[in-house]
Amino acid sequence: MAYFRKRLSYWLEHLIALVLPFIIRSALKKGLHAIWLKGDLKNLPKEGIILAPNHHSWWDVYLAWYVHKLLNRQASALMDEAQLGRFRFFRQIGIISRKEVREAIRRLKRGDVFFVFPEGELRQAGKVETLERGVFFLAKQTDVKLYPLAFRVLMRGAEHPEAFIVLGERLELSGDDAKDSAQLKAALNSLLEDIETCVKTIGPEKEPEGFEKGFGGQKSTSERTAWLARFWL
Repeated sequence: MAYFRKRLSYWLEHLIALVLPFIIRSALKKGLHAIWLKGDLKNLPKEGIILAPNHHSWWDVYLAWYVHKLLNRQASALMDEAQLGRFRFFRQIGIISRKEVREAIRRLKRGDVFFVFPEGELRQAGKVETLERGVFFLAKQTDVKLYPLAFRVLMRGAEHPEAFIVLGERLELSGDDAKDSAQLKAALNSLLEDIETCVKTIGPEKEPEGFEKGFGGQKSTSERTAWLARFWL
């Protein structure tokens, strides 16, 4: 009986992993009005790199997946061990435990794009306050480049929220964790502030200046029913 349960678990895990990209894409299409992009994502180095996003929204993991698909490269990410134990199928799409440091180093050296959420857990939306130092350890051990990546999901003038993704400039790490943490925190907060400023200075239904629309997403009811106007006298 234990053998059959183990085999069933194995096949269920692989089945979920197989359909997971379709689930994520569907959630992004149905749950968001649009995804807006800013930054030179297309010209990132081809060797291993670390992308360090803030973590202020349920959508962040899906947005990281979306960035990885845009880059069309092998990607990895770290997840809390307990969470990964509950959702083991995430391993099939490149996610490993935060305790698997050697495997993380190996993947970075082979050239993966590696997503590390330096806040360590989901935080209240706003300014980045505290960062864990694991991201700097990985960068030092592998000598890869580290980039801040800002995620913000918010309501504007549409029926559904919109996601903003902004890639920052590569950080010049000093090797001092305290100084590098302050530098990354400042970079992330600057990117997040730029998003907030942009949103506040344009109309709620206008395209944000300087951003590229990366995903169509869900239309508002007013957009879906606009064709009715042709019947009004």
